[in-house]
Amino acid sequence: SYNDLTTCGYRDLAILVEVGWVATKNGMCWFVPVAHWDDPTLSLDRLICEIQIQILQDVDDEKFKLQHKRYISFRDRSSR
Repeated sequence: SYNDLTTCGYRDLAILVEVGWVATKNGMCWFVPVAHWDDPTLSLDRLICEIQIQILQDVDDEKFKLQHKRYISFRDRSSR
């Protein structure tokens, strides 16, 4: 089973999604499937978006306070 004492204590999920689209002269935006990104007839724009899914926890919970303390310690050590 998962042992949260072996981690920095903070968890969320970050997903990077690349999207391609074509904007028309009348302001419409059409998303383009990946299979068509190399089509030279399209004036394609692309962007990478980050989607973050955060796990909500009760910030007054003692377990959360301990996890947050470990996260702060991990963050401070990794920024040196």
